[in-house]
Amino acid sequence: MSLSLQGKTILITGASSGIGAATATACVTQGMRCVITARREDRLNTLADELGELCVPIAGDVTERGFNERLLEEAGDVYAVFVNAGHGLDQEMIDCNVDKCQGFRKLFELNVFAAVELASLAAHQMVENKSGHILLCTSCLSKFATPQHGAYCASKSALEAVAKSMRMELKSSGVHVSSVHPIGTTTEFFDSSATRSGVLESEFARQ
Repeated sequence: MSLSLQGKTILITGASSGIGAATATACVTQGMRCVITARREDRLNTLADELGELCVPIAGDVTERGFNERLLEEAGDVYAVFVNAGHGLDQEMIDCNVDKCQGFRKLFELNVFAAVELASLAAHQMVENKSGHILLCTSCLSKFATPQHGAYCASKSALEAVAKSMRMELKSSGVHVSSVHPIGTTTEFFDSSATRSGVLESEFARQ
């Protein structure tokens, strides 16, 4: 069944580069109103300028308390939410002491907790409208694990499980839930993962 996206609003997180920015471009091309968010305000505004009046930037951090609520309020009546913000961590699990390893905790705060919060908040609005689509960006690594990326793989596996549960729970409400599983993309992901982990090059880039 085909669905016209013309005039519908989509909210995209992690939209300053990579998959998020590409998705915003594709959606605007289809006539959608795109509300984009990311922490890097300069890049966000540059993308919004490129895409024109259909693209609305709202800079901020989805892990910050209260930001997701404000984001949805400012976005207005959204048809779809693409929960895409996330990052990686190059670190062996033997070194991932949850209390001492801030990188591990911050990864889950962004990749899982903030993602679930936004999806849940958006779902309430969509259920009232009896229409909508929640898309959670997981990864092919939600299906299998790799060395030195256990934390990232675990976060994406958790997000896939959330998507499956939400899909069943919302089946009769008119709200669709999808998980997106990128395999290999040319983005800043590898460089930012290496920088965050204190290594010269991400192991992901060599696999």
